Amino acid sequence: MAPLLGDKRVLLTLGILIIVVAAGGINLLGLNRQQKTNLPKYYPTQEWRTAKPEETGLNADILARMVTDIKASNTQTRSSLVVYDGYIVIEEYYNGYKREDQQSLYSCTKTVVSTLIGIAITEGKIRGVDEKLPDLLPNTAMEPWMREITLENLLTMSAGLPGDDWLYDFKGLNEMLAAPDPLQYALTRPMVFPPGSRFEYTDAVSHMLSCIISEKTGMSAAEYAEQKLFAPLGITDYTWTSDAQGRNWGYARLKLRALDMAKIGLLYLRGGNWEGKEVVPANWIKEATKHRINANLLDGYGYQLWVDDGGWYTALGYMGQFIMVFPKLNTVAVFTGGTPETYSYNLGLAERFIIPAAGG
Repeated sequence: MAPLLGDKRVLLTLGILIIVVAAGGINLLGLNRQQKTNLPKYYPTQEWRTAKPEETGLNADILARMVTDIKASNTQTRSSLVVYDGYIVIEEYYNGYKREDQQSLYSCTKTVVSTLIGIAITEGKIRGVDEKLPDLLPNTAMEPWMREITLENLLTMSAGLPGDDWLYDFKGLNEMLAAPDPLQYALTRPMVFPPGSRFEYTDAVSHMLSCIISEKTGMSAAEYAEQKLFAPLGITDYTWTSDAQGRNWGYARLKLRALDMAKIGLLYLRGGNWEGKEVVPANWIKEATKHRINANLLDGYGYQLWVDDGGWYTALGYMGQFIMVFPKLNTVAVFTGGTPETYSYNLGLAERFIIPAAGG
């Protein structure tokens, strides 16, 4: 029997509908993902601008679920920020924390120190990443084996010193903190592997980098940062404590507002450029964020930051501090926390919410 005319019309209508849905013209799944607005480019030196998720092309429903999930968790997440191309899309504070509060970066401090190293190289105060430790810290006593350590070995946590952090119950870190001169303590450590041969997370190495900044610039890391990094980005509210010799701790102890952590992430996202000026060379950003050596917490390690082979990288700190940069998604995410358990939870927010919200 020949098909009825109405059947043909139904089939034709369904066919058209399928084509339209496949082309993305109709959102039957209710994902709340709209065509993004052409937002003008700017820099949040003085103040941040905000945008709705749908104006940036980010998925509002997924981001809303992230905030709900954080509030319902038993963790001590203190803040969550999502920034798309300089526009704040999500800014939330939890567990009594507020926008104006300084928060401890813990080991995210390391990424700030590495950034300062890159600036010092650009200014000619350090010759390059191949420069060896005796030239970086001249007239400083050190173990003979350390004379072959390069700046790149220090930056990539492959210097050969013993580990001193969470894998070792912080024994070495506590010894360094109790030493009359933490730098001298670091320079008397034994070799546990040939420099450059493998990764070993070592806080003493990061403090050595801060001491190198002081040696080569004639300023503390905080003074150098204030002139070369913080001032251009409009960062004025910070605390950075020092050792007994007045050298800012390089492994941790920097405090910033979460919004200012996001500025550092945005600086990296934009290749070191800020307000049309090269604050950090684009080539340093490129080199610093490469998977340079296999690591443990994430796939790889660059210059004092962690690299996920899925296409993003992060500054990472104890208790859940993160400055995550997703270059292909044009997105920065900042999370802070207050307990060891919060670390894993905050790290998981990237794969659970941020990447899906950006369509990655």
